[in-house]
Amino acid sequence: MRQRLEPGARLAQHLRDHVLAGAVPLGLLASQLNRPYALALLQRAAGCIPAGEADPERFDAEVAAVQAALDQVVVIDASTLYPATQTVAGFAELRARFASVRLPAPCYDELEMAAIAIEQVRKSSMNIGVEPGSGLRVSQLTQRESPSR
Repeated sequence: MRQRLEPGARLAQHLRDHVLAGAVPLGLLASQLNRPYALALLQRAAGCIPAGEADPERFDAEVAAVQAALDQVVVIDASTLYPATQTVAGFAELRARFASVRLPAPCYDELEMAAIAIEQVRKSSMNIGVEPGSGLRVSQLTQRESPSR
């Protein structure tokens, strides 16, 4: 089993490192892990939630774009929803700063797939994976995490 799973685990770790470095998007890692993007966000597949720009010039450009978008119609995707709910203001207050907040159909579909995947995870009592160089890793879910147990 280890021989079969370890190459994919090595690639996933490589992608995690690149997501953390800002070199590749989280969506690429989610695709490699065969998870919906929103689920990869919720599970912090990269070890964190990439929610900001590290480069000062790009950060300033993002701030300017947000300021220009206030009181306008904006389109969001799954990557916007989770970090927005974790802000001090909360999503409802942020949403009120825009004339309209729209979620495209493919993003809505993605969120539905994530909800289904979350239910599948909750129905399981354990997960088996491979840590590159460490061997098999078994994660047991608690009664609270897996109510079907």
